[in-house]
Amino acid sequence: MDPVRPPADPKPSARTVLFAKTDAVRFQVIRSVLSSNAGFLADFAALAALVELAGIPYLYAQAASFVLGASIVYALNAAWVFTKRRFASRRIEYAIFIAMSAAGLALNTALIWFFTERLGTHYLVSKVVCAIVVFVANFLSRKLVLFSAPTDPPRVDPD
Repeated sequence: MDPVRPPADPKPSARTVLFAKTDAVRFQVIRSVLSSNAGFLADFAALAALVELAGIPYLYAQAASFVLGASIVYALNAAWVFTKRRFASRRIEYAIFIAMSAAGLALNTALIWFFTERLGTHYLVSKVVCAIVVFVANFLSRKLVLFSAPTDPPRVDPD
């Protein structure tokens, strides 16, 4: 006989979505969107300030601003979005996170250059488009590589 399960709550409260400790992917996606938005806002503001106020060329400025945004996203991912950890050491985890973010930075840089230089889009509009594209790749890679339980080696039954 199948055990009777209570129906899933179709409308979780905001408190549950934002604060409950959970491995539910739907909540992780919502939290990841919010944490990525926080990182993006810092990244975007730093980019604009570095270009407009400091006069740094946009491709150099976006690299610096990207590291700021990625660091904010890491802190929120580690503390709030994901509950499982693959690595015991936060230093190792952060180093891997930054290495993975470097791939995102390369994609981001290439896309910003393409949209700005080839298509004539303003660099800040290009940044918004790139953020949307890079978000999906970042969420999936972070979830799979960093914020999942370590996999157990396959069990072999003795013959």
